[in-house]
Amino acid sequence: MAHGIMKNVDKGIVGLCEVYGGTWHSLKEYEQVNGPVPFDDVVKAIGYTVEKRQLHVANVNPDGTTTMTPTPDMFALVRTDSQIPVHKISVSDEFEVYQNIDFLNEMQNGILKSNPDLQIESCGSLWGGKIAFVNFLLKTYRVKGDTSDTLSRLMYYNAFGGRSISATAHDTRVVCFNTLLRSEAQGLANQTLRKFKHTSGAPKRVGEYMVDLSQLMIATEKHKAVLDHLAVQQMQVREVEHFLGHMFEIEEGDSKKTQATRVNKRGEILKIFENGVDLQGAIARTRYAMLQSVTAYSQHETLSKDMDETSTWFDVVSGGGRHKFNQKAFSILVQDEIPVPAGGF
Repeated sequence: MAHGIMKNVDKGIVGLCEVYGGTWHSLKEYEQVNGPVPFDDVVKAIGYTVEKRQLHVANVNPDGTTTMTPTPDMFALVRTDSQIPVHKISVSDEFEVYQNIDFLNEMQNGILKSNPDLQIESCGSLWGGKIAFVNFLLKTYRVKGDTSDTLSRLMYYNAFGGRSISATAHDTRVVCFNTLLRSEAQGLANQTLRKFKHTSGAPKRVGEYMVDLSQLMIATEKHKAVLDHLAVQQMQVREVEHFLGHMFEIEEGDSKKTQATRVNKRGEILKIFENGVDLQGAIARTRYAMLQSVTAYSQHETLSKDMDETSTWFDVVSGGGRHKFNQKAFSILVQDEIPVPAGGF
Protein backbone atom coordinates (compact mmCIF):
# COMPACT_ATOMS: atom_id res chain seq x y z
CA MET A 1 0.00 0.00 0.00
CA ALA A 2 1.30 3.45 -0.94
CA HIS A 3 2.55 6.10 1.46
CA GLY A 4 0.22 8.60 -0.24
CA ILE A 5 2.70 11.49 -0.19
CA MET A 6 2.74 13.31 -3.54
CA LYS A 7 6.12 14.69 -4.58
CA ASN A 8 6.50 18.49 -4.33
CA VAL A 9 2.81 18.89 -3.39
CA ASP A 10 2.14 17.36 0.01
CA LYS A 11 3.74 18.68 3.18
CA GLY A 12 4.09 17.24 6.64
CA ILE A 13 6.05 17.42 9.87
CA VAL A 14 6.98 14.50 12.12
CA GLY A 15 8.13 15.49 15.60
CA LEU A 16 9.76 13.85 18.63
CA CYS A 17 12.29 12.17 16.34
CA GLU A 18 14.88 12.21 19.13
CA VAL A 19 12.59 9.90 21.11
CA TYR A 20 10.75 7.76 18.55
CA GLY A 21 12.93 8.02 15.45
CA GLY A 22 12.24 9.44 12.01
CA THR A 23 9.95 8.36 9.19
CA TRP A 24 10.35 5.03 7.40
CA HIS A 25 10.00 6.68 3.98
CA SER A 26 12.46 9.58 4.52
CA LEU A 27 10.67 11.72 1.94
CA LYS A 28 11.73 15.37 1.92
CA GLU A 29 8.10 16.48 1.83
CA TYR A 30 7.79 15.42 5.48
CA GLU A 31 10.15 17.38 7.71
CA GLN A 32 11.59 15.47 10.67
CA VAL A 33 12.15 17.49 13.84
CA ASN A 34 13.01 17.00 17.49
CA GLY A 35 10.43 17.86 20.10
CA PRO A 36 6.67 18.24 19.53
CA VAL A 37 5.41 20.02 16.42
CA PRO A 38 4.51 23.67 17.18
CA PHE A 39 0.93 24.60 16.35
CA ASP A 40 2.00 27.46 14.06
CA ASP A 41 4.07 25.01 12.00
CA VAL A 42 1.06 22.74 11.67
CA VAL A 43 -0.88 25.67 10.22
CA LYS A 44 1.93 26.31 7.73
CA ALA A 45 2.04 22.66 6.68
CA ILE A 46 -1.66 21.95 6.19
CA GLY A 47 -3.28 25.37 6.20
CA TYR A 48 -4.03 25.24 2.46
CA THR A 49 -7.56 25.93 1.25
CA VAL A 50 -9.80 23.98 -1.09
CA GLU A 51 -12.45 25.53 -3.33
CA LYS A 52 -15.55 24.00 -4.85
CA ARG A 53 -15.54 25.02 -8.53
CA GLN A 54 -18.38 24.36 -10.93
CA LEU A 55 -17.52 22.18 -13.90
CA HIS A 56 -18.23 23.33 -17.45
CA VAL A 57 -18.76 21.59 -20.76
CA ALA A 58 -17.01 23.00 -23.84
CA ASN A 59 -19.40 23.48 -26.81
CA VAL A 60 -17.92 24.18 -30.26
CA ASN A 61 -20.06 26.70 -32.15
CA PRO A 62 -20.61 26.63 -35.96
CA ASP A 63 -18.23 29.55 -36.34
CA GLY A 64 -15.48 27.60 -34.60
CA THR A 65 -15.63 29.46 -31.31
CA THR A 66 -16.07 27.65 -28.01
CA THR A 67 -18.74 28.30 -25.43
CA MET A 68 -18.39 27.00 -21.88
CA THR A 69 -21.66 25.81 -20.38
CA PRO A 70 -21.91 25.22 -16.60
CA THR A 71 -22.79 21.66 -15.65
CA PRO A 72 -25.63 21.59 -13.13
CA ASP A 73 -24.75 20.12 -9.72
CA MET A 74 -21.23 19.04 -10.71
CA PHE A 75 -18.30 20.65 -8.90
CA ALA A 76 -14.57 19.97 -8.66
CA LEU A 77 -12.60 20.29 -5.41
CA VAL A 78 -9.44 22.25 -6.16
CA ARG A 79 -6.49 23.07 -3.91
CA THR A 80 -5.99 26.81 -4.37
CA ASP A 81 -2.22 27.00 -3.78
CA SER A 82 -1.32 24.34 -6.37
CA GLN A 83 -4.49 24.58 -8.50
CA ILE A 84 -4.61 20.77 -8.43
CA PRO A 85 -7.94 18.93 -8.02
CA VAL A 86 -7.79 16.91 -4.82
CA HIS A 87 -10.62 14.57 -5.81
CA LYS A 88 -11.01 12.99 -9.26
CA ILE A 89 -14.79 12.68 -8.93
CA SER A 90 -17.14 15.64 -8.97
CA VAL A 91 -19.27 16.52 -5.95
CA SER A 92 -22.73 18.02 -5.76
CA ASP A 93 -23.65 21.52 -4.73
CA GLU A 94 -24.68 20.15 -1.32
CA PHE A 95 -21.11 19.09 -0.50
CA GLU A 96 -19.83 21.52 2.11
CA VAL A 97 -16.10 22.27 2.11
CA TYR A 98 -14.57 22.64 5.56
CA GLN A 99 -11.11 24.16 5.49
CA ASN A 100 -8.26 22.66 7.48
CA ILE A 101 -7.86 25.89 9.42
CA ASP A 102 -11.43 25.51 10.74
CA PHE A 103 -10.48 22.18 12.32
CA LEU A 104 -7.17 23.53 13.60
CA ASN A 105 -8.92 26.44 15.29
CA GLU A 106 -11.32 24.00 16.96
CA MET A 107 -8.35 21.93 18.17
CA GLN A 108 -6.52 24.98 19.52
CA ASN A 109 -9.56 26.23 21.42
CA GLY A 110 -10.70 22.77 22.48
CA ILE A 111 -8.46 19.77 23.03
CA LEU A 112 -5.17 21.72 23.21
CA LYS A 113 -6.63 24.23 25.63
CA SER A 114 -8.16 21.58 27.88
CA ASN A 115 -5.01 19.41 27.81
CA PRO A 116 -1.99 21.71 28.25
CA ASP A 117 0.44 18.76 28.26
CA LEU A 118 -0.87 17.37 24.98
CA GLN A 119 1.77 17.25 22.24
CA ILE A 120 1.32 17.34 18.48
CA GLU A 121 3.41 14.44 17.24
CA SER A 122 2.82 14.69 13.49
CA CYS A 123 0.73 16.33 10.80
CA GLY A 124 0.57 16.33 7.05
CA SER A 125 -1.37 16.20 3.83
CA LEU A 126 -1.78 13.07 1.70
CA TRP A 127 -2.74 12.34 -1.91
CA GLY A 128 -2.05 15.91 -2.98
CA GLY A 129 -4.16 17.38 -0.18
CA LYS A 130 -7.20 15.12 -0.34
CA ILE A 131 -6.52 14.24 3.31
CA ALA A 132 -5.00 16.41 6.06
CA PHE A 133 -4.27 14.78 9.42
CA VAL A 134 -3.01 15.76 12.87
CA ASN A 135 -1.76 13.13 15.34
CA PHE A 136 -1.59 13.96 19.05
CA LEU A 137 0.51 12.20 21.69
CA LEU A 138 -1.79 12.12 24.68
CA LYS A 139 -0.17 9.92 27.29
CA THR A 140 2.79 7.65 27.89
CA TYR A 141 2.11 4.85 30.32
CA ARG A 142 4.35 2.06 31.53
CA VAL A 143 2.63 -1.10 32.72
CA LYS A 144 4.23 -2.43 35.88
CA GLY A 145 6.97 -4.88 34.98
CA ASP A 146 7.13 -3.78 31.33
CA THR A 147 10.34 -2.40 29.83
CA SER A 148 8.75 0.01 27.36
CA ASP A 149 6.08 2.68 27.34
CA THR A 150 2.54 2.26 26.11
CA LEU A 151 1.59 5.31 24.05
CA SER A 152 -1.91 6.75 23.76
CA ARG A 153 -2.57 8.87 20.71
CA LEU A 154 -5.52 10.74 19.22
CA MET A 155 -5.81 11.48 15.51
CA TYR A 156 -8.26 13.25 13.26
CA TYR A 157 -8.22 13.96 9.56
CA ASN A 158 -10.13 16.25 7.27
CA ALA A 159 -10.99 14.75 3.89
CA PHE A 160 -11.94 16.53 0.70
CA GLY A 161 -14.13 14.12 -1.24
CA GLY A 162 -14.40 10.34 -1.26
CA ARG A 163 -13.90 9.82 2.48
CA SER A 164 -15.64 10.84 5.67
CA ILE A 165 -13.94 13.11 8.20
CA SER A 166 -12.60 10.85 10.97
CA ALA A 167 -11.34 10.92 14.55
CA THR A 168 -10.03 8.08 16.71
CA ALA A 169 -7.89 6.96 19.65
CA HIS A 170 -5.01 4.59 18.85
CA ASP A 171 -1.29 3.96 19.48
CA THR A 172 0.30 4.38 16.00
CA ARG A 173 2.92 6.93 14.99
CA VAL A 174 1.23 8.39 11.90
CA VAL A 175 3.74 9.42 9.22
CA CYS A 176 1.98 8.40 5.97
CA PHE A 177 -1.21 6.91 4.52
CA ASN A 178 -0.26 3.37 5.58
CA THR A 179 0.08 4.33 9.23
CA LEU A 180 -3.06 6.47 9.07
CA LEU A 181 -5.02 3.40 7.95
CA ARG A 182 -3.44 1.39 10.77
CA SER A 183 -4.59 3.96 13.31
CA GLU A 184 -8.12 3.80 11.89
CA ALA A 185 -8.08 0.01 12.16
CA GLN A 186 -7.06 0.27 15.81
CA GLY A 187 -9.81 2.80 16.43
CA LEU A 188 -12.33 0.45 14.84
CA ALA A 189 -11.12 -2.38 17.07
CA ASN A 190 -11.25 -0.32 20.27
CA GLN A 191 -14.58 1.26 19.26
CA THR A 192 -13.36 4.88 19.32
CA LEU A 193 -13.34 5.46 15.53
CA ARG A 194 -16.03 7.91 14.53
CA LYS A 195 -16.88 9.17 11.04
CA PHE A 196 -18.34 12.61 10.36
CA LYS A 197 -20.25 13.74 7.28
CA HIS A 198 -19.43 16.90 5.36
CA THR A 199 -22.41 18.70 6.82
CA SER A 200 -22.97 21.81 8.89
CA GLY A 201 -20.90 22.06 12.06
CA ALA A 202 -18.46 19.23 11.26
CA PRO A 203 -15.32 20.95 12.70
CA LYS A 204 -17.11 21.70 15.97
CA ARG A 205 -18.41 18.15 16.29
CA VAL A 206 -14.96 16.70 15.62
CA GLY A 207 -13.39 19.09 18.12
CA GLU A 208 -15.88 18.16 20.83
CA TYR A 209 -15.36 14.46 20.17
CA MET A 210 -11.58 14.86 20.43
CA VAL A 211 -12.00 16.54 23.83
CA ASP A 212 -14.27 13.69 24.95
CA LEU A 213 -11.74 11.14 23.73
CA SER A 214 -8.90 12.85 25.57
CA GLN A 215 -10.82 12.80 28.85
CA LEU A 216 -11.79 9.17 28.33
CA MET A 217 -8.21 8.10 27.59
CA ILE A 218 -6.75 10.04 30.52
CA ALA A 219 -9.28 8.50 32.89
CA THR A 220 -8.52 5.05 31.48
CA GLU A 221 -4.77 5.50 31.95
CA LYS A 222 -5.24 6.73 35.51
CA HIS A 223 -7.42 3.72 36.22
CA LYS A 224 -4.75 1.39 34.81
CA ALA A 225 -2.14 2.93 37.07
CA VAL A 226 -4.38 2.42 40.10
CA LEU A 227 -5.02 -1.21 39.17
CA ASP A 228 -1.27 -1.76 38.77
CA HIS A 229 -0.82 -0.50 42.32
CA LEU A 230 -3.58 -2.73 43.67
CA ALA A 231 -2.03 -5.74 41.93
CA VAL A 232 1.08 -5.59 44.14
CA GLN A 233 -0.65 -4.88 47.45
CA GLN A 234 -1.01 -8.13 49.38
CA MET A 235 -3.95 -8.30 51.78
CA GLN A 236 -3.39 -9.63 55.28
CA VAL A 237 -6.16 -11.60 57.03
CA ARG A 238 -7.19 -8.61 59.13
CA GLU A 239 -7.46 -6.38 56.01
CA VAL A 240 -9.68 -8.95 54.34
CA GLU A 241 -11.93 -9.05 57.39
CA HIS A 242 -12.14 -5.27 57.54
CA PHE A 243 -12.94 -5.00 53.84
CA LEU A 244 -15.70 -7.60 53.91
CA GLY A 245 -17.09 -5.95 57.03
CA HIS A 246 -17.51 -2.74 55.04
CA MET A 247 -19.10 -4.49 52.07
CA PHE A 248 -21.70 -6.28 54.21
CA GLU A 249 -22.04 -4.24 57.37
CA ILE A 250 -23.62 -5.73 60.47
CA GLU A 251 -25.14 -3.05 62.64
CA GLU A 252 -26.41 -3.12 66.20
CA GLY A 253 -30.03 -4.16 66.22
CA ASP A 254 -29.82 -6.34 63.09
CA SER A 255 -31.77 -9.57 63.42
CA LYS A 256 -29.94 -12.86 63.62
CA LYS A 257 -31.25 -13.73 60.18
CA THR A 258 -29.87 -10.50 58.69
CA GLN A 259 -26.54 -11.05 60.40
CA ALA A 260 -26.33 -14.63 59.11
CA THR A 261 -27.19 -13.54 55.56
CA ARG A 262 -24.44 -10.91 55.53
CA VAL A 263 -21.88 -13.28 57.00
CA ASN A 264 -22.78 -15.80 54.28
CA LYS A 265 -22.31 -13.16 51.57
CA ARG A 266 -18.90 -12.29 53.00
CA GLY A 267 -18.04 -15.98 52.78
CA GLU A 268 -19.08 -16.17 49.12
CA ILE A 269 -16.69 -13.35 48.16
CA LEU A 270 -13.94 -14.82 50.33
CA LYS A 271 -14.35 -18.17 48.55
CA ILE A 272 -13.85 -16.51 45.15
CA PHE A 273 -10.91 -14.51 46.50
CA GLU A 274 -9.11 -17.61 47.77
CA ASN A 275 -10.05 -20.13 45.09
CA GLY A 276 -10.87 -18.23 41.88
CA VAL A 277 -9.00 -19.84 38.99
CA ASP A 278 -8.14 -16.47 37.42
CA LEU A 279 -7.05 -14.97 40.74
CA GLN A 280 -3.99 -17.09 41.42
CA GLY A 281 -0.31 -16.58 40.63
CA ALA A 282 1.22 -13.13 40.90
CA ILE A 283 -2.07 -11.42 41.80
CA ALA A 284 -3.20 -13.97 44.39
CA ARG A 285 -4.46 -12.40 47.66
CA THR A 286 -3.85 -8.86 46.39
CA ARG A 287 -6.28 -5.96 46.55
CA TYR A 288 -6.69 -6.33 42.79
CA ALA A 289 -7.79 -9.95 43.27
CA MET A 290 -10.29 -8.79 45.88
CA LEU A 291 -11.74 -6.24 43.49
CA GLN A 292 -12.12 -8.95 40.85
CA SER A 293 -13.76 -11.19 43.46
CA VAL A 294 -16.35 -8.53 44.22
CA THR A 295 -17.19 -7.90 40.56
CA ALA A 296 -17.41 -11.66 39.90
CA TYR A 297 -19.75 -12.03 42.88
CA SER A 298 -22.03 -9.16 41.88
CA GLN A 299 -22.10 -10.29 38.28
CA HIS A 300 -22.58 -14.04 38.62
CA GLU A 301 -23.63 -14.86 42.18
CA THR A 302 -26.57 -12.50 42.60
CA LEU A 303 -28.91 -13.91 39.96
CA SER A 304 -32.58 -14.53 40.63
CA LYS A 305 -35.63 -15.65 38.71
CA ASP A 306 -36.19 -12.02 37.76
CA MET A 307 -32.57 -11.19 36.94
CA ASP A 308 -30.53 -13.24 34.45
CA GLU A 309 -26.89 -12.56 33.45
CA THR A 310 -27.88 -10.22 30.63
CA SER A 311 -29.88 -8.15 33.09
CA THR A 312 -27.00 -8.02 35.56
CA TRP A 313 -24.63 -6.78 32.86
CA PHE A 314 -27.07 -3.99 32.03
CA ASP A 315 -27.38 -3.18 35.72
CA VAL A 316 -23.59 -2.77 35.95
CA VAL A 317 -23.05 -0.66 32.82
CA SER A 318 -26.12 1.51 33.43
CA GLY A 319 -25.03 2.59 36.90
CA GLY A 320 -27.40 0.37 38.84
CA GLY A 321 -27.02 -1.24 42.23
CA ARG A 322 -24.31 -3.66 41.11
CA HIS A 323 -22.27 -0.81 39.66
CA LYS A 324 -22.54 1.08 42.96
CA PHE A 325 -21.57 -2.07 44.85
CA ASN A 326 -18.47 -2.51 42.68
CA GLN A 327 -17.57 1.17 43.05
CA LYS A 328 -17.89 0.90 46.82
CA ALA A 329 -15.33 -1.94 46.78
CA PHE A 330 -12.98 0.09 44.59
CA SER A 331 -13.20 3.17 46.83
CA ILE A 332 -12.30 1.07 49.90
CA LEU A 333 -9.43 -0.82 48.26
CA VAL A 334 -7.66 2.30 46.98
CA GLN A 335 -7.32 3.73 50.49
CA ASP A 336 -3.89 3.55 52.08
CA GLU A 337 -5.33 1.60 55.00
CA ILE A 338 -8.65 -0.20 55.16
CA PRO A 339 -10.33 1.10 58.33
CA VAL A 340 -12.16 -1.02 60.86
CA PRO A 341 -15.89 -1.08 60.00
CA ALA A 342 -18.10 0.85 62.40
CA GLY A 343 -20.14 -2.21 63.26
CA GLY A 344 -17.11 -4.45 63.70
CA PHE A 345 -16.43 -7.56 61.65
